[in-house]
Amino acid sequence: MVKETLEAMHIRAIEITASEQIPVGESTQAMGAHRGEVVGIRISDSEGKSIASDVRNDGSLTLDLHAKPRKNEMGLCRILVECLNSLGANWTDLRDVSRITTGSERDIDCQAADGDRLLRMQVTKAEGETSLWNALDHDGQIQARYSGAEIEDALREAVRKKAARTSAAQRAAMILVLDATEFVSHSFPPGVRSFREHYGTWAASLGYQAIWLVGPNPTLTSRLDGQYHST
Repeated sequence: MVKETLEAMHIRAIEITASEQIPVGESTQAMGAHRGEVVGIRISDSEGKSIASDVRNDGSLTLDLHAKPRKNEMGLCRILVECLNSLGANWTDLRDVSRITTGSERDIDCQAADGDRLLRMQVTKAEGETSLWNALDHDGQIQARYSGAEIEDALREAVRKKAARTSAAQRAAMILVLDATEFVSHSFPPGVRSFREHYGTWAASLGYQAIWLVGPNPTLTSRLDGQYHST
């Protein structure tokens, strides 16, 4: 699937001005961009996962996902740490602390350090629709099409549900990380812009240190609250 030409990405009417191919561990990613903004991606890996997602001319986003659901919090948080470090941070010593159920690491999935400072990351799915995950678990594939508003709503619901299960004191000591490494359509600029416009202030009011949406690479990783950053 990665070998497909960019012209085959359902975006034939959009002039592609840039593309890049990125090896990520055992995964290969090919992206297409228009006017500096990512509009298409192809991902495949050695375990049989393949993902194709595009921004269409009408602004909708398509997703063709072939994979079995799997947990990969460390891989996700590694992408975020890489993104933050590219913006000037110096986080190292990334660790999985998800099995710790007491103390400051309770309800934290991953943790990184910068001297005495700790970056505590709590992970949740960017797409929480149970029927989609059930279909992916049963069939190993899903195909979907979203508007920017639908993605905005999915992101808001993901944040709302996680915040409702986390105390104010916990939120103040952690970063909430929305996982869009498989539902990559949710990490494209249209949905992110829509969320920021309508819910950015609300998200900031929840009291997290930050809320980040993490896609399959740092380029598709964006902060949703407070001072907006996207790489």
